[in-house]
Amino acid sequence: MQPERKEGRMKTVLVPMNEAGGLDSMLACARIVAGRFGAHVEGFYQRRSLPDIMAAGAADAASPALLDDLERRDNEASGRARTRFEAALEGRSYAWREEVARHLDVSERARAFDLTVVGRPTGSGDSPSMSTLEAVLFESGRPMLVAPPQAPEGFGANIAILWNGSTETARTIAMGMAFLKQAERILVATVEGVFVPGPSAAEMAEGLSRHGLPVEAAVRERGRRSAGEAMLEEAAAFGADLVFKGGYTSSRLRQMILGGPTSHILAESTLPVFMAH
Repeated sequence: MQPERKEGRMKTVLVPMNEAGGLDSMLACARIVAGRFGAHVEGFYQRRSLPDIMAAGAADAASPALLDDLERRDNEASGRARTRFEAALEGRSYAWREEVARHLDVSERARAFDLTVVGRPTGSGDSPSMSTLEAVLFESGRPMLVAPPQAPEGFGANIAILWNGSTETARTIAMGMAFLKQAERILVATVEGVFVPGPSAAEMAEGLSRHGLPVEAAVRERGRRSAGEAMLEEAAAFGADLVFKGGYTSSRLRQMILGGPTSHILAESTLPVFMAH
């Protein structure tokens, strides 16, 4: 007899452990996902390669003593990260992996996982890296969960899907069915004037309802708010504890110059954001 298939589950979770600020929230989110789905969590730490160590040493790069000191500090940083990881995941299934940078990138490692948890960049000195976030988003082929600056106690009961008709958001919904199937309430929210050709919010909600999901649809006026502000405010008004958002329907360059919903949400959201591109 073949074993029963359990579809739509998040069974493997990756957490990049080189981050400093935001790591407590990332680990809290990973623990919540592990508890919800019985997932296995891997902490992934990238050590500096020899060229990176030599570059850090600048003119004195050839000094064996300096190289030894830089390696010692890397070992200490790795040890601190591993201690935090293991303390946060105690009681869950977890593993620790270290790779030398340039041998295996985090976005490449993420391709083997159902979900990667990253931190939301805040612009502070020890902020999670935007380059890590964007590498996972664009290069892993997998979804990611963006942890907010403050660690949540839980999420996934009330999900707001910020629907704009796009391929990216449709892909996010498909990849996030595990969360949607466990939600108590789901809102498919559209903000007027923030849409590309595609199904309406009502049509998307109707399709999701055929999966037995507790879903409703809403179309809100944008008013004088930016698109990103309007989306986050509507999610808050719904009482969402998790947001679904397709990443960068408009190009990154356009959003850097003109702004855009994804850029605003990645800069301002206080909720976990489930995202794919």
